[in-house]
Amino acid sequence: MADLSGRNDLELFDECLRLSDEGDDSRRWEVIGELSVQRATRSTFDRALALAASGQPVEACVGIDVLNDFGPKANFPWRVETVEVFVNALKSRDSTVAQSALAALGKFGPATATADVIAHATSEDNAIRLTVAMTLPRFLGELWSEESQSVVRALTLLMQDKDGAVRDWSTFGLGNQTDADGVEVRSALLSRLDDTDANTRHEALVGLARRHDRRVIPALIEALEADEVAYLAIEAAELLGAPEVVLALRQLARAPNWTNEELDVAIRRCDVDAQAALLRQLDIFMRLAEGACVGLNCFSDRVPTDSGGPKIGYADGLRYHTWSFEELLDQANGSPEAAALLVLKDIAG
Repeated sequence: MADLSGRNDLELFDECLRLSDEGDDSRRWEVIGELSVQRATRSTFDRALALAASGQPVEACVGIDVLNDFGPKANFPWRVETVEVFVNALKSRDSTVAQSALAALGKFGPATATADVIAHATSEDNAIRLTVAMTLPRFLGELWSEESQSVVRALTLLMQDKDGAVRDWSTFGLGNQTDADGVEVRSALLSRLDDTDANTRHEALVGLARRHDRRVIPALIEALEADEVAYLAIEAAELLGAPEVVLALRQLARAPNWTNEELDVAIRRCDVDAQAALLRQLDIFMRLAEGACVGLNCFSDRVPTDSGGPKIGYADGLRYHTWSFEELLDQANGSPEAAALLVLKDIAG
């Protein structure tokens, strides 16, 4: 596309509207990037805000999409005005406008819009419900307990949706994008283990494995012994670290379509002897650090952990350093002594 720097803002907005009418998404987003990042001025903002509130679908979508990434690195100045326009756009009868507003609110965080987004979880439009499923998980962690529960309830409802893509994304969102836990969350994930949509089933496997819920083991073994094994099943085995699935993993490692490298970590996490060996190496490593008068913290003295094995931490007064113990061992060819030297060198440097 021709250089945009020589064209004024109004010309670029007009160009963006024309490209929207023509359905040229690639070039349209290039122009939007120029307006929202390179020209993030108050006058550009005001023009985008007016378009977003215009009530005309094409104009509204352009305005919302410019505001969606507004400011260098999307620092979202004038947030209150922006969220107000987005919330009003949710009332649009045009599905594309409401979708754009929902997606934008996902970036802005819950603000005052949580209830407005949840209200669209029962929309008759599949695309709207799908966008809600993609948006709501971003809200969790920023809400008070009571509001969080309303988001969890909406996501568990979407996990029962008639549309497979909606079930898939809501299961992924609640199970794997959030740390939400409890009876309601686990029951919802368990109910997806026999979903007719394969992706949804596999996302439920990972969600339950992340929560170390051993009720997932029968379904996980079945997934690992299937004719076509999804990588998500291997990820779930790695997260769960259950000895019951190590045989299925080893059988899979002999199949021609998988490599040992892809399965190695999962097998190590599920193998009792491998876990014990790792803990012995961790003990040696920590003793060496203690002998060198370096106060390290270990985030976990067991494997597996959700974060991928034990993590080592060190605070030097200015920042907090972290290392994956397993990655240190890999760099040190399996030697805890050499791994300790790597950390000491990193701290000294």
